[in-house]
Amino acid sequence: MDDKGSSFREEALRLAAAEIDEQRREELENIADVFSQIPVRPARTFHEALQFVYLYHSSIFMEQNAASYNLGRIDQYLYPYYKADIEAGRITPEAAQELLDCTWIKLAEPCLFQDEVTAEYANGYTMFQNVCAGGIDANGQDAVNDLSYMVIQASMDTMLYQPSLSVRYNLAKNPDSYLRKCAECINTGNGFPAFHNDEVGIRMMQNKGVPLHEAYDWNPCGCVETNLSGRIRLFL
Repeated sequence: MDDKGSSFREEALRLAAAEIDEQRREELENIADVFSQIPVRPARTFHEALQFVYLYHSSIFMEQNAASYNLGRIDQYLYPYYKADIEAGRITPEAAQELLDCTWIKLAEPCLFQDEVTAEYANGYTMFQNVCAGGIDANGQDAVNDLSYMVIQASMDTMLYQPSLSVRYNLAKNPDSYLRKCAECINTGNGFPAFHNDEVGIRMMQNKGVPLHEAYDWNPCGCVETNLSGRIRLFL
């Protein structure tokens, strides 16, 4: 285990030993178990994977004072962990939703340090951490899954200004129930999600020289720019 994972584990165990509330003590012990695995070894569970994503995301902010770092299509790359945990009985949908909600709260914490002149023209401290849900997969088929709904629900549960929530909606492929979930979120008045026509987003990526099979995996970043997580420079 590296020093970072070890220090988090030790701190969780220290807090657990001093905790008198049984439920909270169990949560802290679970956190210690998570850091017994990550970040030095690959995540095995939804909790480990989600913690790994947040740890990596936070490390980028610690490296430099900048905004618009994005978690991308979180419902796609975390879904295999969620599905495996559900099938194995390691987690319930309610517990997974709580973990997502807690992550949303943590993502609302970072602030961009600005000088006086910049702050005058860029009021506020929004970090533009864009999270994307829905759309289609690498084979051009419906990519909406249980986590797609839960990501939207997290924004509804927390009602925070961060992370920025974007949804890809493909009229031909995505189900009506997904569209209704997006409408429910809009109806809360929290300003989310940003609604993106999936077919237009795919064409915009193709216009940047991205092959079709890669363009299927596009995601909004920052405010609402079309992007391709971790691979856009390969095509520019």
